[in-house]
Amino acid sequence: MAEARVSLVAWEWSISVFALLTPHEQRSVRSNNCIEGLLKTQLLEEALREVAKLPTTEQDAIAAILLEEIASEQRWATSFEKSQDVLAKLSQEPLLERAAGNVRPL
Repeated sequence: MAEARVSLVAWEWSISVFALLTPHEQRSVRSNNCIEGLLKTQLLEEALREVAKLPTTEQDAIAAILLEEIASEQRWATSFEKSQDVLAKLSQEPLLERAAGNVRPL
């Protein structure tokens, strides 16, 4: 988990630095493969360029929102992954009840 956190911090830092570059500098970085595969979509690149134009307090606010959203998605994914055994057992209960003849038509 610590390794994933370090990787996430490095990724966040890279995006922050990249967003502060001018379009010319960004093209140069891309052409040198310094951040190959870092930004996957043009929309994300555009959004980060726009964020880079804002005052630092607003950049920090947007960064906090993004990081919280990413953390929330990771918590949901982890929770869902950990609950697969429980969900599988719960899905079997009605089938077992029906097979045992303990279910009546509505």
